Amino acid sequence: MKIELNVSQLKEIYRVCGAALDPKNEMEPLRYIHLEAKNGVLHAFASDGYAAVETKTQVQEKEHFVCLLPVVQIPKSAEQVSIQILNGMMDISFSNGVKYTQRAVPPGLYMDVSLVNRSFERDQQKYEIAVNPKLLVRALKGFCDKKEAVVLRFGTEKEPILMDTFILCRGSAEIRADKRMLLLPIRLNYKEANQKLSERTF
Repeated sequence: MKIELNVSQLKEIYRVCGAALDPKNEMEPLRYIHLEAKNGVLHAFASDGYAAVETKTQVQEKEHFVCLLPVVQIPKSAEQVSIQILNGMMDISFSNGVKYTQRAVPPGLYMDVSLVNRSFERDQQKYEIAVNPKLLVRALKGFCDKKEAVVLRFGTEKEPILMDTFILCRGSAEIRADKRMLLLPIRLNYKEANQKLSERTF
């Protein structure tokens, strides 16, 4: 099995999927990115068991290709990359001569990607919420620490979202009532938002 990519495509896969990768995860397959090429479209999927992300890109390959991709250092001078699996080994070869070789982890050890992908395809959505991710991250940094999670409580599109802190403990979990945040909704012009979404920078 072999697939060719532009380095820019690989960088984008690493950038997006890196948000849901945990290199220290006890389950080895969860340290990798699940790649599947089908009908000229490459699907890249990653999960650390808590979060999942997916991105797609066009490729020349029309044949079916599935592998678990590790994160490797991308050389600055390379423009193309080839990913090949042969005899249980994976070769990641860049156009400038840099090459990585390692044992190929069988994709069958990965979680049921098709099952997880169902969460990305919801036919009936009651309403949509738009947020600026940088502003949301800035708010969360001041709201919770590394040992805390958050609970989002949704009402309707006209009601604010209620956020509580959620402390994860061994064998139990506790919602703290001493800290609470309201995320106020904004009215969306869906036609305008969809037309200009690609032009926006945050």
